[in-house]
Amino acid sequence: MDQNTIDDNLRRVIEFCYEMLELADHGDKFRQDSGCGVVYGTLRDEAYKIRQLAEKELTEHRKKSGRGVRNTVSDPRGDYTSNHRTPETGQDEERLSV
Repeated sequence: MDQNTIDDNLRRVIEFCYEMLELADHGDKFRQDSGCGVVYGTLRDEAYKIRQLAEKELTEHRKKSGRGVRNTVSDPRGDYTSNHRTPETGQDEERLSV
């Protein structure tokens, strides 16, 4: 499999993670009880973890290929507007462009 296909798959994972975050936000807005909150909180936490792994892989691929690492912050779909904080630090997160 060529490197572009591998990186494209990782970008799709990252896009899916943003969808997971949107769903978690939407679900939290309209949840009925704390059990639902646990589900949406878990979804959000896992989206952050998976996205972080995929971004790390893309960064490693860029380093190995000599393409360098981009340090701009953006959502690959360009329409995710919620402010999210990282679970580890509670700080606004910085997103890598993909």
